[in-house]
Amino acid sequence: MDILFSDIIVITMDDESPVLLHGYVGIEGRRVTYVGDKPPTEPAARMISGNRRLLMPGLINSHSHLPMALLRGYADDYRLQEWLFDHIFPAEGKLDERCVAAGVRLGLAECIRFGVVSCTDMYLHLSQIAEAVLEAGTKANITNSFLCLDMDKFDFEKDRGTMQVREVLARFRGTKDGRNIVDAGRHAEYT
Repeated sequence: MDILFSDIIVITMDDESPVLLHGYVGIEGRRVTYVGDKPPTEPAARMISGNRRLLMPGLINSHSHLPMALLRGYADDYRLQEWLFDHIFPAEGKLDERCVAAGVRLGLAECIRFGVVSCTDMYLHLSQIAEAVLEAGTKANITNSFLCLDMDKFDFEKDRGTMQVREVLARFRGTKDGRNIVDAGRHAEYT
Protein backbone atom coordinates (compact mmCIF):
# COMPACT_ATOMS: atom_id res chain seq x y z
CA MET A 1 0.00 0.00 0.00
CA ASP A 2 1.40 3.38 -1.01
CA ILE A 3 -0.53 5.71 1.31
CA LEU A 4 -2.70 5.12 4.36
CA PHE A 5 -4.91 7.88 5.75
CA SER A 6 -5.64 7.27 9.43
CA ASP A 7 -8.00 8.81 11.99
CA ILE A 8 -10.09 10.31 9.23
CA ILE A 9 -13.85 10.88 8.93
CA VAL A 10 -14.75 8.83 5.85
CA ILE A 11 -17.85 9.16 3.68
CA THR A 12 -17.88 5.60 2.35
CA MET A 13 -20.81 5.56 -0.13
CA ASP A 14 -21.71 2.22 1.50
CA ASP A 15 -25.32 2.08 2.75
CA GLU A 16 -24.41 -0.35 5.55
CA SER A 17 -21.69 1.90 6.96
CA PRO A 18 -22.04 5.36 5.37
CA VAL A 19 -19.70 7.25 7.74
CA LEU A 20 -16.60 6.12 9.62
CA LEU A 21 -15.69 8.60 12.35
CA HIS A 22 -12.17 7.23 12.92
CA GLY A 23 -11.53 5.51 9.61
CA TYR A 24 -8.66 4.32 7.49
CA VAL A 25 -8.31 4.66 3.72
CA GLY A 26 -5.52 2.95 1.78
CA ILE A 27 -4.31 3.98 -1.67
CA GLU A 28 -2.23 2.05 -4.19
CA GLY A 29 -1.28 3.99 -7.28
CA ARG A 30 -4.47 5.77 -8.32
CA ARG A 31 -6.87 3.34 -6.61
CA VAL A 32 -8.49 3.16 -3.21
CA THR A 33 -7.68 -0.37 -2.01
CA TYR A 34 -8.78 -0.27 1.62
CA VAL A 35 -11.55 1.40 3.61
CA GLY A 36 -12.24 0.39 7.19
CA ASP A 37 -12.61 1.38 10.81
CA LYS A 38 -9.51 -0.62 11.82
CA PRO A 39 -5.99 -0.31 10.38
CA PRO A 40 -5.22 -2.76 7.56
CA THR A 41 -2.74 -5.55 8.16
CA GLU A 42 -0.69 -4.51 5.13
CA PRO A 43 1.91 -1.83 5.92
CA ALA A 44 1.84 1.49 4.08
CA ALA A 45 4.85 3.23 2.55
CA ARG A 46 3.46 6.56 3.77
CA MET A 47 1.05 7.30 6.61
CA ILE A 48 -1.02 10.49 6.75
CA SER A 49 -2.91 11.36 9.90
CA GLY A 50 -6.26 12.86 9.03
CA ASN A 51 -6.65 14.50 12.44
CA ARG A 52 -10.39 13.83 12.07
CA ARG A 53 -10.69 15.73 8.82
CA LEU A 54 -13.21 14.61 6.21
CA LEU A 55 -12.29 12.32 3.31
CA MET A 56 -14.97 11.63 0.72
CA PRO A 57 -15.28 10.74 -2.95
CA GLY A 58 -14.52 13.59 -5.31
CA LEU A 59 -17.37 15.68 -6.63
CA ILE A 60 -18.41 15.75 -10.28
CA ASN A 61 -19.62 18.91 -12.02
CA SER A 62 -21.88 17.71 -14.82
CA HIS A 63 -22.22 21.12 -16.53
CA SER A 64 -19.36 23.58 -16.66
CA HIS A 65 -17.80 26.25 -18.85
CA LEU A 66 -14.47 26.47 -17.03
CA PRO A 67 -12.83 29.22 -19.12
CA MET A 68 -15.78 31.48 -18.32
CA ALA A 69 -14.20 31.98 -14.89
CA LEU A 70 -12.58 34.95 -16.67
CA LEU A 71 -16.03 36.44 -17.35
CA ARG A 72 -17.38 36.07 -13.82
CA GLY A 73 -19.16 39.26 -12.83
CA TYR A 74 -19.17 40.57 -16.38
CA ALA A 75 -22.54 41.93 -17.51
CA ASP A 76 -24.54 40.76 -14.50
CA ASP A 77 -28.27 41.26 -14.01
CA TYR A 78 -29.47 40.93 -17.60
CA ARG A 79 -32.10 38.58 -18.96
CA LEU A 80 -30.58 35.45 -20.51
CA GLN A 81 -31.04 36.39 -24.17
CA GLU A 82 -29.66 39.90 -23.69
CA TRP A 83 -26.81 38.64 -21.50
CA LEU A 84 -25.79 36.02 -24.07
CA PHE A 85 -26.31 37.80 -27.37
CA ASP A 86 -25.44 41.37 -26.40
CA HIS A 87 -22.65 40.76 -23.90
CA ILE A 88 -21.25 37.23 -23.51
CA PHE A 89 -21.09 36.05 -27.14
CA PRO A 90 -19.29 39.27 -28.23
CA ALA A 91 -16.84 38.99 -25.31
CA GLU A 92 -16.21 35.30 -26.01
CA GLY A 93 -15.54 36.15 -29.65
CA LYS A 94 -12.48 38.07 -28.47
CA LEU A 95 -11.05 35.21 -26.37
CA ASP A 96 -8.10 33.58 -28.07
CA GLU A 97 -6.37 30.31 -27.16
CA ARG A 98 -4.18 32.06 -24.58
CA CYS A 99 -7.21 33.53 -22.79
CA VAL A 100 -9.03 30.20 -22.79
CA ALA A 101 -5.93 28.44 -21.44
CA ALA A 102 -5.71 30.94 -18.56
CA GLY A 103 -9.44 30.73 -17.87
CA VAL A 104 -9.56 26.94 -17.82
CA ARG A 105 -6.59 26.80 -15.45
CA LEU A 106 -8.34 29.23 -13.10
CA GLY A 107 -11.54 27.18 -13.34
CA LEU A 108 -9.68 23.92 -12.65
CA ALA A 109 -7.86 25.44 -9.67
CA GLU A 110 -11.24 26.38 -8.22
CA CYS A 111 -12.57 22.86 -8.91
CA ILE A 112 -9.63 21.23 -7.13
CA ARG A 113 -9.94 23.61 -4.18
CA PHE A 114 -13.56 22.55 -3.65
CA GLY A 115 -13.16 18.82 -4.27
CA VAL A 116 -14.40 18.64 -7.87
CA VAL A 117 -12.30 15.97 -9.56
CA SER A 118 -14.23 15.59 -12.81
CA CYS A 119 -16.44 17.77 -14.96
CA THR A 120 -18.29 17.92 -18.23
CA ASP A 121 -17.07 21.08 -19.87
CA MET A 122 -18.35 22.72 -23.01
CA TYR A 123 -16.40 25.56 -24.52
CA LEU A 124 -14.16 26.68 -27.37
CA HIS A 125 -10.48 25.89 -28.00
CA LEU A 126 -10.75 22.27 -26.88
CA SER A 127 -7.01 21.57 -27.13
CA GLN A 128 -6.25 24.13 -24.44
CA ILE A 129 -8.91 22.62 -22.18
CA ALA A 130 -7.65 19.06 -22.75
CA GLU A 131 -4.04 20.08 -22.03
CA ALA A 132 -5.02 21.91 -18.84
CA VAL A 133 -7.07 18.95 -17.58
CA LEU A 134 -4.13 16.59 -18.06
CA GLU A 135 -1.80 19.09 -16.39
CA ALA A 136 -4.14 19.49 -13.40
CA GLY A 137 -4.58 15.74 -12.89
CA THR A 138 -8.37 15.89 -13.04
CA LYS A 139 -10.84 14.23 -15.40
CA ALA A 140 -13.12 15.85 -17.96
CA ASN A 141 -15.69 15.05 -20.55
CA ILE A 142 -14.85 17.83 -23.01
CA THR A 143 -17.48 18.83 -25.51
CA ASN A 144 -17.45 21.43 -28.21
CA SER A 145 -20.21 23.91 -28.44
CA PHE A 146 -21.88 23.41 -31.81
CA LEU A 147 -23.62 26.69 -32.48
CA CYS A 148 -25.84 27.46 -35.44
CA LEU A 149 -27.72 30.73 -35.66
CA ASP A 150 -28.60 30.35 -39.37
CA MET A 151 -29.25 26.83 -40.72
CA ASP A 152 -28.97 28.07 -44.30
CA LYS A 153 -25.29 28.90 -43.70
CA PHE A 154 -24.39 25.89 -41.53
CA ASP A 155 -22.02 23.29 -42.98
CA PHE A 156 -21.30 20.47 -40.52
CA GLU A 157 -18.07 19.43 -42.26
CA LYS A 158 -16.63 22.98 -42.22
CA ASP A 159 -18.00 24.02 -38.85
CA ARG A 160 -15.45 25.15 -36.26
CA GLY A 161 -16.95 22.73 -33.75
CA THR A 162 -16.59 19.73 -36.03
CA MET A 163 -12.98 20.55 -36.85
CA GLN A 164 -12.02 21.08 -33.21
CA VAL A 165 -13.65 17.85 -32.05
CA ARG A 166 -11.82 15.90 -34.78
CA GLU A 167 -8.48 17.55 -33.91
CA VAL A 168 -8.80 16.87 -30.20
CA LEU A 169 -9.99 13.30 -30.74
CA ALA A 170 -6.93 12.61 -32.88
CA ARG A 171 -4.56 14.31 -30.48
CA PHE A 172 -5.82 13.21 -27.07
CA ARG A 173 -7.59 9.87 -27.54
CA GLY A 174 -6.16 7.32 -25.13
CA THR A 175 -3.94 9.73 -23.20
CA LYS A 176 -3.43 9.58 -19.44
CA ASP A 177 -5.68 6.67 -18.52
CA GLY A 178 -8.72 8.04 -20.35
CA ARG A 179 -9.03 11.14 -18.18
CA ASN A 180 -10.13 13.21 -21.19
CA ILE A 181 -13.28 12.12 -22.97
CA VAL A 182 -14.10 14.17 -26.06
CA ASP A 183 -17.64 14.49 -27.38
CA ALA A 184 -19.67 16.70 -29.65
CA GLY A 185 -22.22 18.85 -27.87
CA ARG A 186 -25.02 21.20 -28.75
CA HIS A 187 -24.82 24.71 -27.29
CA ALA A 188 -28.55 24.94 -26.55
CA GLU A 189 -31.93 24.39 -28.15
CA TYR A 190 -32.13 28.08 -29.12
CA THR A 191 -28.73 28.14 -30.91
